[in-house]
Amino acid sequence: MSRNDFMTLRQLTDALTVRDKVLQEKTKRLIESEAMFKAIFYMVPSPMAITSAETGIFEKVNNSFCHTVGYTENELIGQQTTMLYPAVDRDRVYAALKETGVAHIATTCTKKDGSMLDVLMTVTALTMNDLGILLTIATKYEPIC
Repeated sequence: MSRNDFMTLRQLTDALTVRDKVLQEKTKRLIESEAMFKAIFYMVPSPMAITSAETGIFEKVNNSFCHTVGYTENELIGQQTTMLYPAVDRDRVYAALKETGVAHIATTCTKKDGSMLDVLMTVTALTMNDLGILLTIATKYEPIC
């Protein structure tokens, strides 16, 4: 190995060390960001759900969502949103998301006990683990007739 080859190898090693430090810092920030999101999602008093944008299947729900609709988290995860909301409202959500990026939809939710609840859903599209998801925040309201 010539002296020039050694310098090139040394420069490569230094570059890899810098790259590794940058990668470690980005990973640390990502882990902190995920922890903060989880804390907010599960602690906020508003009902919140994360669903698959493609399938409409519940991926995550917070305690407030469960309390509001009367189902446990285990009963909701893996189920279609249409178990709670009319399918036509899902179509309205997608149309609004396409137009403005955020959907505000007044709908009626069917709770586990069969009673109906008027809610305003605010929905936005996000990406999680390279998959499209919908983050929904629901607010109970009294419709004005």
